Formats: sequence, structure tokens, C-alpha cells
Amino acid sequence: MEDMVAQINETLEESRYILFVQGDVMWSSKNIDFDKNNINVDLEPLPEQWEQLHQSVDSLKHKRIVLDKHRPITTEVRIHLKDDATLSTGQQLINLESIDRVEVYDRDLGRTIANYIGVSIGVFAIIIIVILLTKSSCPYIYSYDGDGFVFEGESYGGAIFKPLERVDYIPLSGLRTVDGLSTVRITNELYEKQFVNQVRLIEIETEPDAQALIDRHGTIHIISDPIDPIKATSEGLDYTKELQANNLLGFYFDGSSNTTSITLEFPNSMNEGKLLVNAKGSLWLDYVFGEFTKLLGNEYPEFIQKQNKKSPEELQKWIKDQNLQLNVYEQVDSEWKFIDYFDMVGPLGEGRDLVMHIPSNGKPNGTRKIKLETGFMFWELFHASIDYSTNGAYNSKELVPISAINQQGNEVLEKLLKNDQAYLIQPQVGDYATIDFPTASTDTESITHRILEISGYYEHIRSFENQPDMMSLLRFRTPGHFSDFSREKYDALNPQLILAAHD
Repeated sequence: MEDMVAQINETLEESRYILFVQGDVMWSSKNIDFDKNNINVDLEPLPEQWEQLHQSVDSLKHKRIVLDKHRPITTEVRIHLKDDATLSTGQQLINLESIDRVEVYDRDLGRTIANYIGVSIGVFAIIIIVILLTKSSCPYIYSYDGDGFVFEGESYGGAIFKPLERVDYIPLSGLRTVDGLSTVRITNELYEKQFVNQVRLIEIETEPDAQALIDRHGTIHIISDPIDPIKATSEGLDYTKELQANNLLGFYFDGSSNTTSITLEFPNSMNEGKLLVNAKGSLWLDYVFGEFTKLLGNEYPEFIQKQNKKSPEELQKWIKDQNLQLNVYEQVDSEWKFIDYFDMVGPLGEGRDLVMHIPSNGKPNGTRKIKLETGFMFWELFHASIDYSTNGAYNSKELVPISAINQQGNEVLEKLLKNDQAYLIQPQVGDYATIDFPTASTDTESITHRILEISGYYEHIRSFENQPDMMSLLRFRTPGHFSDFSREKYDALNPQLILAAHD
């Protein structure tokens, strides 16, 4: 515990993204440090513009609020204190037992994206802060909605070595056409080096009541008649209502087994199906992966070099063996048959809509069971459905960018036109590229869905002085050990923690 305290206090610098809340009163914070029993913090009244912002966001529950032409993601950690805690402006010593819950709040979305609740939530509150302040992530994608750039998601999550470079397809729900152009921005806002290969904008016109998505193989799917699961269960507990509601209550793969799954029961059909999930990777996985990299110590750079020399197949096998992806199975007779997997998705913002082709099982009646499986607390699942309808009529067009300007005002378009080795490299925090696409003509009676196709990879920038822990590292050669490691970290941190999320 003492080592954890020292490590976290090195990270907690002045940050107005950490709020303390009691009832209807909020304080901003600075000069935070803590020990195993208390948080020492300087509290200040919430600035007036923040009060106005929170009032605006809370009154427009699902509307993105954009203040500038560009600003970083505004994820807050709100530490809620119990009613009997004494709190006021100025230097405060807050006992960890006074913490009631920790809320992760996205001001852009105007909603809570996670709640952490438990008997001994205090220590975990600090860990959540550190996860957000030291988050290792993929390139951030913003779209221009006519007023400013709004956050859409993170690209090619988990592609942290060159052999893992892949194509990602990110729905751009906030993108609007302005003066004949659709504009996106790719940013580096964390300590990593980003390599962006090729970008294209895919426009898909469908009927008004349909949804268009692209799976990890690049296949377009039109969703027009999704069916919620009849039942969703894990370890004997019923999660049907949580997944049908799509209200962030969801399922967190935090069961008693180190490899956790949820079984979805759907009506059957002779037709092929399209499995639709709304999900994302967890903040907890970010933390656990960070703990893994610390085991490498001062040999971390050498580790990166070795991974970059491996084949994509070798690295993908390790990822699958460690249950980092969201694996999908169907029960055939009495056995579970592997269908495919969903690639890793970054944890910031709302969950992402993901789609997968489900082959026909040849049975016209009854029900079919689909299982989603991953490592302990690696993913968060908010909604699931299946669509047996055939792809309805649609028109699609791939748009090539006509301009790409970086943060220095230089044209970098040539770096993004082809899938080659001429990457747009973003090595520094604050690097970005603003990319314009010509707008395709659309039928006013149809709906246009815009999806960013982006390929690349990224590398974490880390510097450790400790010697590598070879005995611990050797255990990661065993399939499933990353999930065991996650469970070990969770149990060591807080064996009584209960994880929940609320709208």
C-alpha cells in the first residue's frame, strides 16, 4: 500500500478535472496528495463559467457541448462524499471512508459514463483519478459539427506495435457538412508516438430508419430490424434489463471467474444474422496494462523493439490467448463454437456500436445462444441485439481527403492518401492534423451515415528505472495470465469493491 501511495502522489498534480461533491455543492481541487487513510486537498469554489457549463450540460442530457474550435476531452472525476462529512473551502483533510462513490463524468456527452461504488471505495477513488491522468490511449478522433470539434472516439485501440497496425472504422455521429466540406481532426493528447497511415471518409446512404456500420473486415452492414435478447445471463445472474435499456447500466465482465462471459439468448432464424453490440474497453484495463509495463522496467525500450520484429500472427495469438479482445461464440448442440472477435476499443466517451456477421445455424425454430467472453473487467457492454434482415438498399461512397493541415500549419495530405509506409507521425502531445473531405451529394429522402476509415498504430512512451521482474514476466507466456493478473490487482486493491454504472 505504501508503494502505491508514493506512486500515486507523484502523479497528482494540480488538476481542475477532479471535483469534490457533497449534495448539490461542487468544489474544484488542487494540490492533492493522500496517504492510506486520508486525502489532503485544497478546495476552491467552482468557477462561475463551470457552474454555467454544468447547468447547460445537465439540462441538455445527451447533447455535446462545444466551447472552442478545439479542446481536449473533458472527462471529470467527481468524488462524492457522504452527507455526514464536513467539507468547506480551503485546505481539507478528508478521510477515505467519507467517500460515498466516484463518478466518471463526460462533459461533452453531458452524462455519467461510470460509477464506482463500494464499502471501501476510498482507495479506488484515487486509482480512478490516476487512470484518467496517466491514461495510455490511441489517437483521438474529433469531428466538426459547425460550432467546434467534438470527440468521436479512439482509433485502432491496442495496436501498440507496428505488426499490429490495422484499419479501424469509427462512426462520426457529430460530423456536419460546412461549406461543402466535412472535417475531422486526429490528435495526440497523451505520452505516445502515433503513426497514421491512411484515412478515408465513407458515406453510406440508407432508408431513414436504418443504421449503417462497418465490421472489422471492412464489410458494410445495414441494421433495420434489431431484436433485443430474450435473456442475458452470467453466472446465474440476469442482466436482460440492463442490456435492453442501453442506459449505461450494462455488464462489466467482473464475475468470479478470471475469464468472464455473458450468454445472450435470441429468437432463432434460418437467415444469417448481424450481431450488434454497444461496448468499449475499460479504464481498468488501461490501469492493469500500465502495471504490466512496469514489470519490464528499464528494458521496456528493448521489449518494444522485440515486439516490432514479431509477425502479426504471433502478436495476435498472444492477444487472443490473453483474452484482451471481445470473443464471440455460438452454442452448437452442447459445444461453444468460436465465431469471431471484436477488436479492442478505447475506454473514453460512450460505448461504440460494433457489428459482426453471424452465420445461419440451419435451425428454423427455437432460440440461439451467443456468448461474449473476455478477461476480467477488460470490457464494458451496454447493449446487444441481433438483426436477421437482409441488407436493405444503400449507396456508399469512399471520399479521399483534399486537405490535411498539422498543428504547425503545414500541409501533410500526401502522408494520408495511401496505405504505405509514409506515415503521418505525431510524436508530441498536442500534435494534430485537421483533415477536409469533399461532401458527396445526398438524397434528401435518405439518411447519410459517415464512418471514418483510418489505419495505423501507436507506441507508448515510457521510462522506468527499475530492473525487470523476470519471474513475473515469464508468467505472461501462459494463456489467460493477463486476466489472472487483472484479478490479482483488483483483489489486492479492494476485495470488497462493487462496480456499477448509472445514467
